[in-house]
Amino acid sequence: MISEAVNIIARAKLSGKRWADTDCREELKHADIWAFGCVLYEMLTGKVAFSGKTVTDTLASIIKEEPDSNLLPAQTPMRVRVLLQRCLQKDPKQRLRDIGDARISLEEVLSGAPEVAAMPGAAAVPAWR
Repeated sequence: MISEAVNIIARAKLSGKRWADTDCREELKHADIWAFGCVLYEMLTGKVAFSGKTVTDTLASIIKEEPDSNLLPAQTPMRVRVLLQRCLQKDPKQRLRDIGDARISLEEVLSGAPEVAAMPGAAAVPAWR
């Protein structure tokens, strides 16, 4: 159901645009990052991020609701929680900029890197101080 909803949104936003258009590529990139967040959320929780009985209900859920972070396993690293939040931002300008950044975050989690750097509001101390 969600893939059908995403397809409808993409068609509506991109109708009349050329696929080679730079703006179009940027919009598709943001949609891909959002879709990655949906898949990652479902992999971790076993539930879809947005749902509804019909396509219209699913679209309404995407627009009005946020995925339930309480469904994430308790041991989900903070870095992964922040990654999900950044991928699933409603405003594309607030989303993760590049999917390669998601790969880096996941590699850091797998390597056992400290969690402090992933916490919102936690600023790293610049090396030049």
